Amino acid sequence: MPEYKLYYGKGKGYGELSRMLFALGELEFTDVRMEDGDEKTKLINNSPYGANPNFEIDGVMYGKNVAIARYVAKKVDLYGKTDIDQLKTDAIVDYVYQDIAGKLLSIYFEKDEEKKAKLIEEGKDFVKNTAVGKLEKQIEGENTFLASGLSWADVAVFNFFHDLYTPFFKEDAFEGSPILKKHSEHVASLPLLKKHLETRAVTEF
Repeated sequence: MPEYKLYYGKGKGYGELSRMLFALGELEFTDVRMEDGDEKTKLINNSPYGANPNFEIDGVMYGKNVAIARYVAKKVDLYGKTDIDQLKTDAIVDYVYQDIAGKLLSIYFEKDEEKKAKLIEEGKDFVKNTAVGKLEKQIEGENTFLASGLSWADVAVFNFFHDLYTPFFKEDAFEGSPILKKHSEHVASLPLLKKHLETRAVTEF
């Protein structure tokens, strides 16, 4: 079996989706959580795309969080059973990390408090009145996006909103969506993921 090493910081961030998939598939890997400093900076500067997370397979380094998670999803049989299933999961994950996260990420780094407050309200409005509705329409199974069952898309949506959106915005994006709230509760209750959530390092993001 290949030797896997996932490199990221101390927090959950963009490394946590892959960690969750490893946990769900009971696939062994080395979780390298790096402190800020020279070693982390050196790794990032020498990485394929100049950013974390990075993923090492038998000594060869690969980058980009969604690409890494997709690879792990395939290895643990959570990518989708058919080409159409895989197309659908790719689209959902892209929507989360490109459309939703892409729109909200700038808020985290905004230094002007007045601008930040305005961006926060706009971000909440976008999620509640646009993104949530689009994700609801993608549910085909019993608390899963695919009719065939659990996939990495379910884990990605849970991870993003549970670990990144809710802690930052201090609210539950699914409060007005019984469908996605039930979906989130279902994913959180999966025994292997529940164990991971209970035993992982405690960080804000």
